[in-house]
Amino acid sequence: MHPAFAGREQQMGSCFVLISSPSLDMTAEERLLLYKKQIRVETWFRLLKDPLLFHNVYLKNSRRVQSLGYIFYIVLPHLSYLEYRVRRSLEGQLRTGSGRATRKPGRPL
Repeated sequence: MHPAFAGREQQMGSCFVLISSPSLDMTAEERLLLYKKQIRVETWFRLLKDPLLFHNVYLKNSRRVQSLGYIFYIVLPHLSYLEYRVRRSLEGQLRTGSGRATRKPGRPL
């Protein structure tokens, strides 16, 4: 590939389109960093893009496709909240040591 075209392709490949409210007093770089910190959001949206999930879904009209999309948009925040709750409870168990099977010392099996 010609070096001039390679530079242009690299510049186009590193382009990010972010839509945000204009009331935020942030630079474009700060917005991009904030977006990149939201990795959990992207992992849940990967579920929406999974071809194995939607491979056998046949909906007859566009309204049903749109409805299915809305259902996923409603369910994904709930799944994220459940993941958050499970992680917090696991952190608490690891800190306190509760939930582990123990036996009294000095007592033979």
